[in-house]
Amino acid sequence: MDELEDVNWSAVAQAAFSRTLEIERLKRTDMDAANIERLRKSKEGAIESWEAAGHAAGKRWALESAEYDDVVRVVSNTSEGWDMRSLVEVTSGDEPASWDDAVEFWENWAGGILPEDEDITSAFIKGFREGVQEIYDEI
Repeated sequence: MDELEDVNWSAVAQAAFSRTLEIERLKRTDMDAANIERLRKSKEGAIESWEAAGHAAGKRWALESAEYDDVVRVVSNTSEGWDMRSLVEVTSGDEPASWDDAVEFWENWAGGILPEDEDITSAFIKGFREGVQEIYDEI
């Protein structure tokens, strides 16, 4: 370095640091974007799975538990924004349903613990309604 007196080593170091910081920032950004995309795909897969599970549960409920009036209530209620309590209210005809009723319904017909994710719950309910509709269409 002493041999090159005309070189501003501080500026060289600053430029090297800046390039290194930019490279690391880009690596992280690309990695974040890739992981975000991976998680989006995972979410899509989870939603599709829950919708399929809801469809199967809706068909099973209609065939094994529901009376004709129950099926009609589900297919004729086209309101949006159903949650598990509103599903229980429509399927049972009893209003209002408690959260415990919703959990019990979920455990009986979905075989598990009620998820806290609204997208998953909505996917299950959408599938459930479509499963009931499929049975209704065959009646």
